[in-house]
Amino acid sequence: MNATIRRQPSGKYFVSILVETEVKEKQKTGSVVGIDVGLKDFAILSSGMVYENPIFFVHLKRN
Repeated sequence: MNATIRRQPSGKYFVSILVETEVKEKQKTGSVVGIDVGLKDFAILSSGMVYENPIFFVHLKRN
């Protein structure tokens, strides 16, 4: 519906896009999970599943 483009003094461009969409409600499963967000690992679920930090986070940390 609308797009705004802005240029920062640093020369970087940022785009904001406004859209309209219909949200469909999902069926409830009754499942519950806890999430621990950390520095070494991106997230650890209470089920034991571990999500490692994506490479781009390490790249951003160095800059």
